[in-house]
Amino acid sequence: MSSRFAEMPHMGRVGFPIIEFEAGGDAVVSKVPGSGGRVDPFTIKEHLVYEIGDPRSYLMPDAIADFTSLRLSAVGEDRVRVEGITGRPAPDMWKLVVGYQDGWIGESLAFFPWPNAYDRVLKAKQTMLERFERMGLQADQVHFDLVGLNTLHGPAAPPPDPAVANELPELGLRCAVRTRTMEEADKVRRAGAQLWIMGPGGTSFGTPIKPRPVISLWPTLIPRSFVEQMTEILVA
Repeated sequence: MSSRFAEMPHMGRVGFPIIEFEAGGDAVVSKVPGSGGRVDPFTIKEHLVYEIGDPRSYLMPDAIADFTSLRLSAVGEDRVRVEGITGRPAPDMWKLVVGYQDGWIGESLAFFPWPNAYDRVLKAKQTMLERFERMGLQADQVHFDLVGLNTLHGPAAPPPDPAVANELPELGLRCAVRTRTMEEADKVRRAGAQLWIMGPGGTSFGTPIKPRPVISLWPTLIPRSFVEQMTEILVA
């Protein structure tokens, strides 16, 4: 049985959108002929609602858009006309996202084979927690994922049946720890590497992962008058 995703052509050569604007503000969205993907009213709607918050008041530097007023219509293959959008003058406050260093991440990833892959994963998790205690790990957060069982859904994933999980060909254990210093984060790499020689039989993983800094984001608003706009045109 084929899926609609498998039938979508040439996704390895997906076409990025081309927008032809008219003087009155209407536009036609298309893409390069023969490229992959699809431009139709549904895909345009999907992008319009992506992270916009209030659709009647989408803040942009030069205007406040009202996405509830526009109309979409297919005007050809991979061509959609966008018209009727309204809005208000530019806001007094502009959006600003500030990035700042906010600690470190230590991470490890290991895989365990059948038979009893689930029991091996649980034993490896217990071993790492015991190692963290012996090493005096100072952590803001310790997180484990069972790769193949709950990596995507986390706590929303149903608890596995151990008998079934133990018959899986393989399972992985990812550990991610948030710390205040690089030295503390490096303890995760060291604890994970110990699974090579003191973990469940068949433990397999690649090069230990080095600690990396955490960059957190702080979204806020600032007065438009605080920003000086400049345009520089580079001529080759």
